[in-house]
This record gives sequence, C-alpha cells and structure tokens, in this order.
Amino acid sequence: MTTLQDIDYSLPPELIAEEPWHPRDQCRMLVYHQKTGQIADCRFDQIVEQLKPDDLLVFNDSSVLPAKLILQRPTGWRTSGLFVAERHMGEWVMLIKSRGRCRIGEKLDVIAPDGTVAGTVELLSKNTDGHWVVRVAPELSPVVFLSERGYMPLPPYIEQARKKNGHGSYRPEDRLEYQTVYARHPGSLAAPTAGLHFTDAVLQRLAEKGIRRTSITLHIGLGTFLPVTTTNLADHHMHFESFSIEPAAVKLLKDQHEAGGRIIAIGTTSVRAIEAAAEEIINGADAANPISTSTDLLITPGYKFRLCDGLVTNFHLPRTTLLALVAAKIGLAELHECYRHAVASRYRFFSYGDAMLIVD
Repeated sequence: MTTLQDIDYSLPPELIAEEPWHPRDQCRMLVYHQKTGQIADCRFDQIVEQLKPDDLLVFNDSSVLPAKLILQRPTGWRTSGLFVAERHMGEWVMLIKSRGRCRIGEKLDVIAPDGTVAGTVELLSKNTDGHWVVRVAPELSPVVFLSERGYMPLPPYIEQARKKNGHGSYRPEDRLEYQTVYARHPGSLAAPTAGLHFTDAVLQRLAEKGIRRTSITLHIGLGTFLPVTTTNLADHHMHFESFSIEPAAVKLLKDQHEAGGRIIAIGTTSVRAIEAAAEEIINGADAANPISTSTDLLITPGYKFRLCDGLVTNFHLPRTTLLALVAAKIGLAELHECYRHAVASRYRFFSYGDAMLIVD
C-alpha cells in the first residue's frame, strides 16, 4: 500500500522556480539510469547525447489557452475568472474569485490585456461545486474570445511571488514562455511543463541523430491540481482526462513496441495517454480512426508499464499523483534519493523548474 506520506518530501521554498530559464534549453537536467541507479547532472540540451538513435519520443501537443480573464464591476472592483468548459455557444462554466461578493444576474466587464473593456460576463447561476455558469459577450468560441482577452493561467504560486516582489501578475511574455514550442491544439488550462524545456534547435538535433517523435493530444484540466486527501493513495478518486492519438502515431507506437525500441514519454500526460491506450495500440487499433477516449487511470507504485520505457518530467509538488507516477516508474526509495539529490544540488522545482530524465 502506498500512503500519502510515501510521496511527501521537504522542499526549501527558495528552490521553487518563479520565472522560466533563458534560454529554456539551458536549464539543468537530472538523469536517472533505472538499470544502474546512477544519477548524473547535466544541461537539458545535452538530452540529445543521453538518448539513442531510433528512440521514439511522445509529446503532448496540446496548447495552453489564455484562460484567465480580468473581470470588473462599474465601481472599479476587480477579480479574476478562469474558463473551465463551454456548455454551448456563449455559455461557459468558470471559476471566479468572488469572495462572496458576486451575485447572480450581475454583469462584469472583461478587461483585455491592453486595458480596454472587451466584453461582458453575465453570472447566470452557481453550482454546488463553486463553479459559475455565465453568458459571455461577444458570443464567440472560447479559443477566439480568450485569444484576444485572456491571460495565461499561471500557477498561483508564481502570481503570488510576482506580487510579493512588487511585479505585476502577468506579462506579455507569458504567452510564449508558458507554452511549448510544438503546441498545436488549444485546450489546456495548464502547460505540459516537461515540454517547456525543448527548443527548435534541440528538436532539430534530435532528428539529425535519428531520434523520432510523435504526439498525443491531452488537454490538461483543473483535475491536475486536485490534491490527494486520502491516506491510502489507491483510494484517491482520479479525475478523467480526454485525449486523442492519431492513426499515424498509433502505428509508430505499435511498431516501436514490437521492435523492442524505447518509447520515451515527454511529461506525465503523455504517459497517462499511451498507458491508458496501451491495449488498443498493442493489439492494433482501427488504422482509419484515431483513438479518442478519456481515462481516469491512476498510476502508483506497483503499476506495470506496458509502453512507457522512459520519461522526461519536471520536479513535482509533494503529495501529488504526478509524484506517485514518477515513483511508479523508478520506485519509492529511488524517487526520494533523486529528490534528495535535487534539493542538495539546488535544482529548481515545479512548473518553471529544471528537468529530470529517466532512462534505462
């Protein structure tokens, strides 16, 4: 049995990265070799030397929506709201920091990044889970509406650190820095952070070495941030996430598995997608249609991986399912050894932090 205490650790707060590294591929990377237990330190752009020709990398090509809106009353009082889902055209589900001050029926102005009023949000009802149902105007798709009016949904601790340091919560650069260079399909409420370290130059060098890549699309939702509250990790209710794997990617994964080649997942979302679809991939899915489904797969120590041989990931918050997934890959004792090394070596943690590569 894996307990919540098993995936806990102490982290000095000064090691939490509040800003991204520049250039992004020059951050640090801890390399853990599963077969030998060896730990090595290097730069992220040296990942090319750590991988083998014919490795297959699996990226999550979801793009982060600028899903946060600044909302204002005629009196000048402001708050923020986060787009969660579209019910139908013009009607959304949102999380709004109302502090009990918002009322059903009122309209709030949407303040765009340039400071202008660029629409309204009318509060229709509030669900028992604290989510608001709202009507937005102008009546546009979320991608179009948010692209002109929204801000990137940075982790709260980054926003708080900026305010504490006397800086604004948001910067124009966030739209580039909190997005992977290979993002294609808008829909995520958080970045697949393991991919933030890749640059076009690194991707080009990987290709030149014969290291192939493919993609899945998994839009990261609010469930990613749900804390584990059960003592026994197996009792945790894992959230559902929808994902899609195109036929060409399914074939690459199937062929790589059959050939005995390594499949390296870029990020925990890529792991969940390919492991949840492993049965279909291995047995041969319909070549004409993508695998399009959802999963509540909880990966904890003891899980038997079917497709994921290696992993690129960040250093995760304690007591989270993300940390449990890494522990499932390398073992609990090994996880704590790696994290002790990372703390002692002053690695940077969380979304804008340094990287970790797990290979055979």
